[in-house]
This record gives sequence, structure tokens and C-alpha cells, in this order.
Amino acid sequence: MRAKTGPKPKYQNLVEAIDAQSIPVPFSGCWIWTGSVNKGYGQLTYEGKHLHAHRASFLAHNPDKTNVEFVCHHCDIRACVNPSHLYDGDVITNRKDMLSRKRWSHPFSRNTTCSKGHIYTETGFRFAKDGSRVCMRCQREHKQMQRALKKGA
Repeated sequence: MRAKTGPKPKYQNLVEAIDAQSIPVPFSGCWIWTGSVNKGYGQLTYEGKHLHAHRASFLAHNPDKTNVEFVCHHCDIRACVNPSHLYDGDVITNRKDMLSRKRWSHPFSRNTTCSKGHIYTETGFRFAKDGSRVCMRCQREHKQMQRALKKGA
């Protein structure tokens, strides 16, 4: 039988809720979320709304920023809710940040052959801006076909 935990505490504001459920880490400056966590990100429910803890912390400490698409971490710690470690971004800045810090790789970046079956170790490849591999032979053939079409037109 489970022990009853009692009623959840009511907080005066969102900042108070963030402070009550996070612990500062002296050497890194991170505030680690001690409440509910999903895939490393803190979760909380405040006034009936389910929020990511880092997003809630950013919005609570930056009330002037209302239309924020993404809240990203400077520190790469998913459970961190320190507002000085958070910044607002969009899909592009979030992807660039992940690629530059080697936290994400394109799903096709581990392939050893291209879609036409050319082996990358034999034909060579380059990385595209999104992190995927581009077959040098396929690229060469595509450019040659483009030139021939342009010359014939």
C-alpha cells in the first residue's frame, strides 16, 4: 500500500515554485531540477498548466519575453533551470547549437553507402550543413548531367 503524500504545496508565483524544486550546484552554477523529470528535462504543473521546468524558469525570470519558440541551454544540462544558463532561440539556432556541440548527428550520417549503393570509402563523401553525408560520385554525376542539359538547351 502506498503512503499518502498529502496535498501539493501552493506557491505564490512561478519563481517560488522553481526555487523550491531546484538545487544550486556551486561549481557549475546550474540549478538542478529535483521535481519530476522526463527524458532529462524537468516537468512541472503550475496553475493547471503542464510545463518544462527550464521553459517555465526562463519565462518566469524574463516576463518581457512572451513569444518564445525554444528555450535552449548554454550549459547542455537538461535538468538545469538557472535562467542565466538559458536563452531563447528557434529551430535553426537549436539545430546549429546541437551540431556545433556534437550532441546530435544526422540519422544518415552513419551510413556507409549512398542511396545508389556507392561505398563511401571508395567514392568519397562530404558532410552537408545538416550533418548528412553527400556521395561525391553522385554529386559529380549530377553536376555533369546539369551541365549537359544546360549546354543542350
